[in-house]
Amino acid sequence: MLIKEWNPSFSVNVKKFDDQHMRIFELLNELHASMKEGRGSLIIMDTLNSLISFTDTHFVEEEQLMFSTDYANRVKHIDLHIKIITNIYKLKQEFVSGDSDIVTIKTLSLLNDLLVNHIKIEDKKYSMFFNDKGIC
Repeated sequence: MLIKEWNPSFSVNVKKFDDQHMRIFELLNELHASMKEGRGSLIIMDTLNSLISFTDTHFVEEEQLMFSTDYANRVKHIDLHIKIITNIYKLKQEFVSGDSDIVTIKTLSLLNDLLVNHIKIEDKKYSMFFNDKGIC
């Protein structure tokens, strides 16, 4: 059973970014399923590493497009990216320090927050701007 599924309300109307955002759904659902099976702490490091890899690629691509199109809210958006990345690395450090159960729950919450708050609210703010520039 999926905890969250992609639907059009998550679309930012930029196919490349929508496709990339679907990876967050995969990570969230994989972690949730593992937690239900009592294996969350066994995959949490892989989940965090996947999340780091995702943000390394996705955030850079978003930011490059924001700069190349002179997106007005790019500085604020990049600050949000920095906060997200900082939180991921803090979670990784907490895991290394030995608190895997708490880190697993916090990571699930972070993934959900990325979907509900970052994508559905913050990323949607650039949709019309990019679309007006012919980026779909």
